[in-house]
Amino acid sequence: MRIFSALALIACLTLAGCGNPEPILKGTHPLRKMFPQITQETRASAGFFLFMGSASINSSTEIKVKFAWLMNDEQTWAISSLPLEQFRVRFDDKAAVPTIQFNLKPNRTQCVVDSMQEIMNDCVEYAVLTVRPEDWPTQIDLPLNEDKK
Repeated sequence: MRIFSALALIACLTLAGCGNPEPILKGTHPLRKMFPQITQETRASAGFFLFMGSASINSSTEIKVKFAWLMNDEQTWAISSLPLEQFRVRFDDKAAVPTIQFNLKPNRTQCVVDSMQEIMNDCVEYAVLTVRPEDWPTQIDLPLNEDKK
């Protein structure tokens, strides 16, 4: 059975090889796990000429969310990641399980579909999570609302 699932995944990626990720991403997919992945990157550069020079350091932090979702063959779970900014949340009291739906970029002719992560990076404009309100806890901290003394 696992061999069939692996072959189905390879077939989906092969079919999508022509630049069309829709067979893989189409529809609504149940979710299993979601967790944040924080990456920090620091770059330093310097340039000198005779006695003069300059140096600069740039630092950036990116938050990605890794998640497991059920593919269209309904047997294979894919593990993917997207930047946090590419998620939208829709509340539905009747949602038995959390689901994800992918909205593709309008210009998909530039999609690279050699791997699942390249499909996520190049083809997905944003993803919509559908959850019950009680499954999405509210933790809003706004420092702008604090009284200054």
